[in-house]
Amino acid sequence: MVLCDYGQVSGDKLFINGGGIDRMYVPDGPGPYVVNFSVAGTVTVPPSQAAGNHVLGLRLETEDDEPARLFGEAAGGTVGGELHLNGSNAPVIDDQTISFAFNFQGVPLAELGGYELVCSLDGDDLRRIFFRVEAVAQS
Repeated sequence: MVLCDYGQVSGDKLFINGGGIDRMYVPDGPGPYVVNFSVAGTVTVPPSQAAGNHVLGLRLETEDDEPARLFGEAAGGTVGGELHLNGSNAPVIDDQTISFAFNFQGVPLAELGGYELVCSLDGDDLRRIFFRVEAVAQS
């Protein structure tokens, strides 16, 4: 999983632009602190778990492991989807790998500081990506 500017899946391949983000800069001043980012990656499931569907989830937390607060009336939560791994009735003998990309535009954060994007599969946390949102003075 990688935090990037843009991610897309096409033809079972993952394409990313601007990968490896660890800082996001917003204009100095009062919130909301609006950020744009994408999360892209792959999930590999062994043959013993490939018979069913799996739920991939993403949630945004503060660096203190609290749910991220969004500005105003916006409410945070978990986003995700169901991964369909086996499209045929043939026995699965290899690992199944699925690529994913979630693009987030205009996320209105209430606070500056550190955040973690947590990826889970079937309710189990798999990976955390830390990033910091910092204000910069306009020139």
